[in-house]
Amino acid sequence: MATSLVAAAVAIAGCGSSDVTTKTVTVTKTTATPAAASATSTVPVASTPAHPPIAYKYCDANIRARKVTTTCGFAENTFYAYYKSSGAATLAVWSPAVQRTFSTHCSRTVGIVTCRTADHGAVKFPQSAIDAYDDQQAAAFASAHDIGDSARTPSAAAPSTSVADGPAGSSADDDRDSSSFCDTHDCIPNYPNGNGSTVQCADGSYSHSGGIQGACSHHGGVS
Repeated sequence: MATSLVAAAVAIAGCGSSDVTTKTVTVTKTTATPAAASATSTVPVASTPAHPPIAYKYCDANIRARKVTTTCGFAENTFYAYYKSSGAATLAVWSPAVQRTFSTHCSRTVGIVTCRTADHGAVKFPQSAIDAYDDQQAAAFASAHDIGDSARTPSAAAPSTSVADGPAGSSADDDRDSSSFCDTHDCIPNYPNGNGSTVQCADGSYSHSGGIQGACSHHGGVS
């Protein structure tokens, strides 16, 4: 608050008088004091985005391959190699895409077998599918697919169209399936009812009765 004095001289003149009376007037001025700024400020904290889940694609009704890093040819060969090895923890799996053999490590959790390579290739399939497989189906698969030389020494993992480097720190997997096999392939109508391996028919469609007599019987036979 500030106070100032203002002197006002008031001349009072009467007839024939020269007396001057001086009056002092006090004027009070009030200066507003700005409100104190709040000492506390709230800064929003940016949330850390969750790590995106890893997506898999179906190669057939049972076999899934990790998208981007793993081809279905490699995934199907992994299933075959796992069956032929009677569930070995380490496999030598041939990649038809790059014509190389890769060391593949498999483990089983809650009935699901997961096989991985050193550079983020990943394959999943249920143990029940292995249990339902037999030597006849395995022989049919081997005769119709490029399974490579299983006796070849596994080569060091390298980026490829089959097992390429993925994002760093992406070792954790989930079971999110992006699509079914028949969403991305031309399947015969009774594909879901087949209980064999996936085979391509002569007309380009796919059957899940590979290794079973009569597979692709209405589609030109097995290609």
